[in-house]
Amino acid sequence: MHIFDGQNTTIWSTNSSRIARNPTAQLLDSGNFVVKDADEVTESYLWESFDFPSDTQLPGMKLGRNFKTGRNRYLTARKDVNDPSPGDFTFRVDDIGLPQFVLRQGREKSLLQRLVSYENTIEWTNMYTMQNDKCDDYARCGPNGICKINQTPICECLEGFVPRSEREWPVLNWTDIREIIEEQSEQDIYIRLPASEISNEGADDSIRKSRRAVIIMATSIISGLLALVLACWFMVCKYRRKKKESQLNREDLELPLFDSVTIASATNSFSDSNKIGTGGFGLVYKVIARDNISFNGYI
Repeated sequence: MHIFDGQNTTIWSTNSSRIARNPTAQLLDSGNFVVKDADEVTESYLWESFDFPSDTQLPGMKLGRNFKTGRNRYLTARKDVNDPSPGDFTFRVDDIGLPQFVLRQGREKSLLQRLVSYENTIEWTNMYTMQNDKCDDYARCGPNGICKINQTPICECLEGFVPRSEREWPVLNWTDIREIIEEQSEQDIYIRLPASEISNEGADDSIRKSRRAVIIMATSIISGLLALVLACWFMVCKYRRKKKESQLNREDLELPLFDSVTIASATNSFSDSNKIGTGGFGLVYKVIARDNISFNGYI
């Protein structure tokens, strides 16, 4: 899009690198003046006025740097009421250090006011004013200092800290502060670590405890099984030994029994020739195996 003067000289253009087959300019209800290709269905604008704000921020208008296109969007005040050309005051996002909104005059910060227009009124109402001061600077007094604009010097140490160099403090060097360490006194040390390291240490400790528990449990189970096997083996051996002793005793008690005819035949009818003596329970005869008698001995 180009704007020409009466001499057909270009005095302004969008400088868009994209080429549209059917370019169309449209003023949206939001106040955004856009140039787009009428043949495209998506809201892909070739150019839009919201990327070039003047001195007024409308709803839907974004401030700050567009990291995709590299364009920095900010408000610029007019030179005066009758001159709409850009003035010295700008309201933008300062992305140096901690991002923050700043109002500058040239390169210096200035006063920021928010004005609103209520219904049925023709005047702007001051909603709030943010007074610029030296404490607006991020980390002005260092990591262990606090900034107080109503005192001189404006920086002081947090409780428990003192300036590392007393000579640097009067010349407004407030960044070097050390912790107070009293002799023969207990001190609590706090170390700030990344959350990832803390979570990893906690996870490693948890893994070690889990492994220790598994090892203890496995050792207990194996020991219990070994004790059970040994007890079973001992009981089996004891049972076998008792069974063997019982069989031997039963064999000793099972004496052969013979009837009187067999005994008479074996002793030759209790012949005196077979008599060998007298025992505590009577006469003792020598027996000789005959016919179906299969032993030699004494009765």
